[in-house]
Amino acid sequence: MEATQFGEPPLFGLYHPATGDRPRGRGVLICPPIAHEHIRAHRALRFLSVQLAREGFDVLRFDYFGVGDSAGDSEEAQVAHWQADVGAAAKELRALAGIESLAVLGVRFGATLAATATGLPAVEHLVLWDPVLDGQQYLLRMEEMHRAMLVDSRSFQHPRQERPGPGLLGFPFGPSLRAGISACDLRGLHRWPSGRVTVVKGGDASKVEPFVKELRQRGISATLRQASTAVDWEDRDAVGRSLTAGDVQGAILASLLEGRS
Repeated sequence: MEATQFGEPPLFGLYHPATGDRPRGRGVLICPPIAHEHIRAHRALRFLSVQLAREGFDVLRFDYFGVGDSAGDSEEAQVAHWQADVGAAAKELRALAGIESLAVLGVRFGATLAATATGLPAVEHLVLWDPVLDGQQYLLRMEEMHRAMLVDSRSFQHPRQERPGPGLLGFPFGPSLRAGISACDLRGLHRWPSGRVTVVKGGDASKVEPFVKELRQRGISATLRQASTAVDWEDRDAVGRSLTAGDVQGAILASLLEGRS
């Protein structure tokens, strides 16, 4: 694993070069979730990166502008900037690994950013793990979780009064960022960065099945791959805990390996 910085202002990334006996000459860019989901998924994405590298993939995971170890203040974060960050990270991975073939794995709102990225080079395969299809509903649900936590006796000894401000679950969400997230709707997206899309869903997949069907009707080679482990991203009791991905990681790996040498 190698740390890297790229772009201007600089973004922080962790590059996992292929370590297996059969380098595939293919890269996998990992676009993480945002806010509390970014923290929850960190450990699982690290393990997945190591596993992919052992299978011969060159892997890059990174932090968006204003997130983690990348430059910028959290209050300055914008969806448009994050979309451009995905494109910059893809180019960095291709340069580091000396490859052309690229797959992109997006998780939650990271899947939304991967699908709507700007400056993204040709993508062979787009894998979406529990994608946020409707940004407006995603924000509304986080607001509900935020309000519920303020009066939860397991979080605070006494109910807390919600103070004016843009924060949600301990992270800044200013008006511009909220507007950008609300405007994202993958169901209405007409231009996709890849003609091959796999949606990975743990547990009940009924909410994403119509989405996958619609992609197929548009002529996109879309696949739904289910796993038995359901990650409850909206469980407020688990906000501060690393998630257990279970067989979801295996489903992601199988998707990336399927039909390719």
